[in-house]
Amino acid sequence: AAAISAFSCSAASAASSSAKSSSSDLPPASSLNGSLRCPVTNAMRLINSEVACSSRMAKPAGSSAHTGQRIKPPAFWLISFGSALGFAVSAAELASLAPEILLAAAGTALLLLEAFAPSLRRAFVPLAVAAVAGAAWLTLGQATGTSFHELIESTPLTAAFAQAILAATAISLLASPGFLARERMLAGEYPALVLWCASGLLLLVRGTELLVIFLALELFSVALYGLAAFHRRSAVSAEAGLKYFLMGAFVSAFVLYGIALLYGETGSTRLDGIASALAAGSGAPGLAILGFLLVASGFAFKLSLVPFHAWAPDVYQGAPTPFVAFLSVAPKNTSAVVLVRVVQIAADSPVGARWPHL
Repeated sequence: AAAISAFSCSAASAASSSAKSSSSDLPPASSLNGSLRCPVTNAMRLINSEVACSSRMAKPAGSSAHTGQRIKPPAFWLISFGSALGFAVSAAELASLAPEILLAAAGTALLLLEAFAPSLRRAFVPLAVAAVAGAAWLTLGQATGTSFHELIESTPLTAAFAQAILAATAISLLASPGFLARERMLAGEYPALVLWCASGLLLLVRGTELLVIFLALELFSVALYGLAAFHRRSAVSAEAGLKYFLMGAFVSAFVLYGIALLYGETGSTRLDGIASALAAGSGAPGLAILGFLLVASGFAFKLSLVPFHAWAPDVYQGAPTPFVAFLSVAPKNTSAVVLVRVVQIAADSPVGARWPHL
């Protein structure tokens, strides 16, 4: 979208300069309407001005190219670009995602420790459990409400499911050291993947918009694929991971196509916006029902509901035992929440009369 916007702005700017060169009666550029201005162009102008300022502060010729030149850190460019585009994240919004950020950061830290300090492997699982305990404490202190333009919500119900997810994560981690040591698989990747999976599950249970739900679904699904095939020396584990990945990718396409259909028929990807549009009679009922069925099929796959259950026996047999315990509780718990939300919206809408027949 940014590339298309930048291209359209460049084309508009080129057309404007061409027309201005051919006629002297045109108004100045500052009086042009907003159709020729673009946030991406503004961002690039801001960054170019900073580059120019930095280059002017360099020492004269003959001196070192690196001494005396003010080097901007990468965070500065990200903040400048985000500010020019109008992206502003408040401290309260970041605090609403504190449990997810903590789990993701802890998983990244464990992966770095595995690379640079492998002698600390026996401390990886206790560190991961401590991160889960911290996320549980942050969840208890979260304020009730919405954040990120009502894309994420915090309610007593989401807090209860979050605690259940974190409890399953902690129990799975506590049960894993003996199995991993016996199978000679004690490595930092395992607790890191479990923490990233828990982060995606927490985001999934709190999402109120279909694209946020889909991103959270893919976040924890990719971690699950890696955990299913974690026993590298076992052909059964590799088969489990491959089958889970192929069928999961297939069902993800179903979910994304269902989201596209619902957006096309209702003009919204928010759950409340879809419900309001269907109540007002927007869209074709047949396509809306098809979209609901495709989205529901994706979460039925995570729940191992018939006919999306064929992956379960192979994955449960080949995956590491502590991970199977986690897989049988946390993802199913969260997927059931989203599935109930989707089915409830469909049942309460005017097209809900056809749902029992389907």
